[in-house]
Amino acid sequence: MSSPKPVPASPATASTTRLAALIRLLDDETPEVRNSLASALEPFGGDVSEILEEAGCRLGPGERRVLSELLAPARRERLRCDWTTPLGGSQAIEDDWDSLESSLRLFSDYLHDGLTLRPSLGDALDLLVDEFTGLAAEEGAPGLCRAMLDEGRLAVDPDNQLEPSHFELAMVLQGAPSNDLVIGTALILVAHRLDLEISAINLPGAFFLRVIGEGGTTIIHPGARGRSIPHDEFAHRIRKCPRDIRLAASRAATPGEILLRHAEDLATSLAVLGRTEDAELIEDIIASLNPPGE
Repeated sequence: MSSPKPVPASPATASTTRLAALIRLLDDETPEVRNSLASALEPFGGDVSEILEEAGCRLGPGERRVLSELLAPARRERLRCDWTTPLGGSQAIEDDWDSLESSLRLFSDYLHDGLTLRPSLGDALDLLVDEFTGLAAEEGAPGLCRAMLDEGRLAVDPDNQLEPSHFELAMVLQGAPSNDLVIGTALILVAHRLDLEISAINLPGAFFLRVIGEGGTTIIHPGARGRSIPHDEFAHRIRKCPRDIRLAASRAATPGEILLRHAEDLATSLAVLGRTEDAELIEDIIASLNPPGE
C-alpha cells in the first residue's frame, strides 16, 4: 500500500512557519545573515503583525527592534509605489477630505512598526464614530472635543516633540501619544464623519481648532488637552502678528494644507533623527504637493 501524500500547508501556516524560522536568526548580527534575513522578509510586505498575533509569538525588545528595522524597507517601497500625486498638488485637494484621509493612511502604514496589531486608519475612525455618535448628537462639536481631548481619549506627548511615531495616525487613534497637529487632525476627521463643524487653524509652529457650537465659536489648542480660548481673545492675541499669519488664522485650513503640514513636519522629524533615506522620501512627496513655481 502506498504511503499517503503529505497535505500541503495553507498559505497562512506556511507564512507562520517561515516567519518563525526567520525570527530564530534575529540574534545573529553577522552582515551576511542580516542581508539574507532582509531578503527573506521582503514577501511579507513590511507587516507581520497578524501572523505574530495568530502564532502567539512574543518577541523581546531587541528582537522587535531588529525585526521592525528589517521590515522597514518594504514599507518605504510601498509608500513610494502607492503615493499618487494629485494633479495640481496640495491645492487640488482644497475640499477633498477623502484624499486627505487616504494620504494619511499611507503615512500611517509606512510609519507602523510592522509588528503591533492595530486596525487600519479607516477602521479606527469608524470605531470612534460609532463610539461618539450619540454624544455628538446631544452635545455637538464641543462635546466631541471634551470627550476626545479634555478626558484624554487622545493622548498628548508632554514634550510635544516631533517624533516620527507621532504621525502614525492609526495608533494615535488607539491612544498613542502625539502632538497638536496630529491630534487635531484626528479630531477633525472624526468630526467630518459626524457632520460636526470643527476646522483647522494652521499657523507656523502651532495648530488650533475652530469649534462652532450653540455657545458660539471657540478656539481650542489640541496640544494642551483641549484648552479653549474665546474667539475674541484669540483675535486680540494675534492682532500684531504679520499679515500672512493673521490671514491664516482667519480662515479654515484646507485638507491639502493640512496634508502638506503633516509631510513637512514628518520630514523634519526624520531628518533630525538622521533617517536620511526616509526624510528624502518624504521630501519627494512634499515636492509633489507643491504646485509648479512654488
